[in-house]
Amino acid sequence: MRVRNQPKNSHADSGHVLPVEF
Repeated sequence: MRVRNQPKNSHADSGHVLPVEF
């Protein structure tokens, strides 16, 4: 959910952000 607040590029750039989405 927090990933949505950040730009999509951020989640793709940072692998640690992917788990946060789930």
